[in-house]
Amino acid sequence: MEATLRPSWRDCLYLSLLALAVLIFFWPTWIPDLADRARFKPGDFTHIFFPARYYSASHLARGQLPLWNPFISCGYPHFADPQAATFYPIAWATAFLTGGNLSPEALQWEAIFHFFLAGLFTYLFALYLTRNREGAFLAAISFTFSGYLTGFPPLQLSMLEADIWLPASLLAITLAIDRGSFLWAGVSGLCLAMVLLAGGPQSYLTILPLTLAWLFYRAYKKGLPWGKAIQLMALIAAFWLGFGAIQAIPTWELTKLSERAAIHWENVSEGGFAWWELMGAALPHVVGSYALYPGLIALILAAWAVWKRQGLFWFGVALASLFFSLGKNFALLPIFYLLQKLAFPGYLRNVERVALAFCFSVAMLASLGFVELNKGDEKLRKALGVTALAFFLGWLLASLASKALPGQPTQYSWLLDSLAYDSLLLLAIWSALEFAGKSLRRFLLPAILLLDLFTINMGRILEPAKGIWPPFDVVEKFAPLQAIPGTFRIDGNESGLPDVGVFLGLENVSGAAPLQMAWHKEIMAEVKEITRLKLENVHILATQRDITHGAFKLLYERGGLKFYAFFGFNPRAYLVSEVRKAQSNREIISILNSPDFAPESMAVVPSSFPDLPKLPLGASEGVKIIERGETFAVLQVKAEVPRLLVYVESYYPGWRAEVDGHPATVYKVNGAFRGVIVPGGEHTIAFCYHPASLYFGAGLSLATLLAFFVYCGFALRGKFAS
Repeated sequence: MEATLRPSWRDCLYLSLLALAVLIFFWPTWIPDLADRARFKPGDFTHIFFPARYYSASHLARGQLPLWNPFISCGYPHFADPQAATFYPIAWATAFLTGGNLSPEALQWEAIFHFFLAGLFTYLFALYLTRNREGAFLAAISFTFSGYLTGFPPLQLSMLEADIWLPASLLAITLAIDRGSFLWAGVSGLCLAMVLLAGGPQSYLTILPLTLAWLFYRAYKKGLPWGKAIQLMALIAAFWLGFGAIQAIPTWELTKLSERAAIHWENVSEGGFAWWELMGAALPHVVGSYALYPGLIALILAAWAVWKRQGLFWFGVALASLFFSLGKNFALLPIFYLLQKLAFPGYLRNVERVALAFCFSVAMLASLGFVELNKGDEKLRKALGVTALAFFLGWLLASLASKALPGQPTQYSWLLDSLAYDSLLLLAIWSALEFAGKSLRRFLLPAILLLDLFTINMGRILEPAKGIWPPFDVVEKFAPLQAIPGTFRIDGNESGLPDVGVFLGLENVSGAAPLQMAWHKEIMAEVKEITRLKLENVHILATQRDITHGAFKLLYERGGLKFYAFFGFNPRAYLVSEVRKAQSNREIISILNSPDFAPESMAVVPSSFPDLPKLPLGASEGVKIIERGETFAVLQVKAEVPRLLVYVESYYPGWRAEVDGHPATVYKVNGAFRGVIVPGGEHTIAFCYHPASLYFGAGLSLATLLAFFVYCGFALRGKFAS
């Protein structure tokens, strides 16, 4: 073991090799020959994350915060959606580097860069614990190219960008304990906050319990009194909540108002591995889940570390994460379900994601096992030799049996291939231990691990890069709509790209953001289509259906989508002659679907709404939009008597209204939109978005940052003075 942790040229070597390995792993994404080029598979990466990040980047590069997105969901609090990563520093860097014109390729490179960060943070953490650079490098390889990290997370970008902060958080917590450092406590909180800023609150399901357990375990091993450990935990939590408040408070507000707040046990219990899938931890190419595979060498070294009574904490984490990843198939899930209902309801989903903890724990055990390997490996070599021989004999017997069994031998090729692969891999590992010296072994074992993980995991998330990048194939279908004048919305929900309007400046009633406002979705989903289109200001309907209703006219057809003009839609802002009161969403739906409800002249309001005159609209009454932007609108209204002005944009906390410069109450109208009472006469109505959740969260984050820098300044001043 090395006695110190001073930087060395070997660190540069291993980190350079790690960066090179990441580039090679993703070689199809950058190779100049277009015939060999590949890209991330279409799905959530291209149709959910890219549109949200595109909108964020276009604003951030201009020095603006993307507060309100009028192009999805009849208006949406963009900054409050964690997957938009509005406050994530690396997303800011990508926005500025691309000049705000974010492309799928640029976002793909951002994802690839996070693989290097995963390896970097794992290397530094393992190096600090083991004082062994080769073991740390092996751990970095195992985690970076594990079945978990190279599978689902890259296509769910926020999950990848959140998960890689686990080793950074653990390293900072370790340094805070070992050095009793306020500075490292602050860095710990910042790393934990990055999980949320990157858009992955669901990753806290794994990261928070693991970091908390590690904090108390490390404090116990270092002899830190429990009182001091609790104080340190509180300090780290304060920094975490303070740094993350700018995103956490708006996200919490949106979550409480979204569909996620109504997610119950039947939704949560859908995820999790089956028991047989756990076999994928060792044999992913035979049976089980690729997500659990950290590499055969890593598993062998992890087992060796446990045999030598090293890293028992990580062994416990690995076992616990395996059991929890079973979801409803094991008894732990109900306990965590009850806990999550207290804070961020709706985020306990897809519990198989705790495979993150399993793969990371195995990587840490592998680094410890490598250190133990240098102390003596005779028993391990014998065990590997016997195992390799057993696999070879199994392959030989299976080959002979496949010829005798009914059916074609190719039916059993998957078993033969797997046994042959494992036999050769075990033979290579045994040979490296038996014949290579220690100096050569430290390069051979990582090389074999790389070959193993590259063989199993390379290319799983890629597809040939043919044609234009999704989602621009869908965007092209909507492009002709840009020539249609007027203020209206489109309904592109059936296009497969709910956020299509973001790219063309077309305001859409649908959206792909996971946190959709519950009242809007619940009500409009059950209202008759003609009524819904009128209420939502929809002029263009994109659908795969044939529509013969007289209110629709087919404009054009492209790529299986038919684009109809709907001529009965309500304007963006209008006055109504009659209001009807409702106390619940169910009552609102009933009124909107009633035969005598006239969407163009009636509106549904809360039961607390004041009474207004019920008089037909006069010929001189009306609304004119003077000016409008993403976060404001100015209207000129003429009314003969007090009227309700309906503005067809989502009702959401933070929207304020003024009538002739005087504050006015904003009401929820038709269960989803905004409305203001306008007195008789001519008036100027102004709507403006001032999200208190952002101001409060930003204030807390800035105060935390200021306190952190002030302390660092005094600490440095004292250090220089001494």
